[in-house]
Amino acid sequence: MGPGRRAVLFLAVAIVVQFFVTVRAYRRWSALPWLAVPGLPAAAYFLYLYSRTGDVMAWKHAQERGWYRDLTAPWHTWTTTWTAAFDHVQTTGYAWMFQAELVAVVVGLVLLTFLVRQRRWAEATYLGLSLLALGTSYWFLSMPRATLLWWPLWVGLGVWTLRHPWVRTTYLCVVAPLSTIVALTFFTGRWAG
Repeated sequence: MGPGRRAVLFLAVAIVVQFFVTVRAYRRWSALPWLAVPGLPAAAYFLYLYSRTGDVMAWKHAQERGWYRDLTAPWHTWTTTWTAAFDHVQTTGYAWMFQAELVAVVVGLVLLTFLVRQRRWAEATYLGLSLLALGTSYWFLSMPRATLLWWPLWVGLGVWTLRHPWVRTTYLCVVAPLSTIVALTFFTGRWAG
């Protein structure tokens, strides 16, 4: 199950958390059954997997075989990725990829800490589940791609750029050349190493 599909499940859990955080203030328990709606696509997906493969967890088993996505302690995942990024055991392309994975994890942890300190429980739940799911495999993989789905990051960045115009300028000066490099890498067929 890729980051996009997982993000839907994490968002559903975050919606449940948000419901229970706010239900005390508004006393709208009659809305509780609507919390089942976000789970319907996930249930349909698992039913589809079972009907096609006979295995509800076929996506997990495929990732274990193809990408070494076995359950691993986060500190082992960090160590394995760090070794791949900096110990000259990978080609330059892969080393850069693993370095980007580490940067994305650090950004995620900083954002998670901020959200918890601000008591933004639903957002923290969403981000925490994303970090946990991608941070407990053999090495970090897909973390930079997952950051595209971290809506608390992008909403926060948008608010920050409105309050501090220099942030917008700095962001554009960093992202424009980086996006060009990533696009050139992708369009020349070297994206996967």
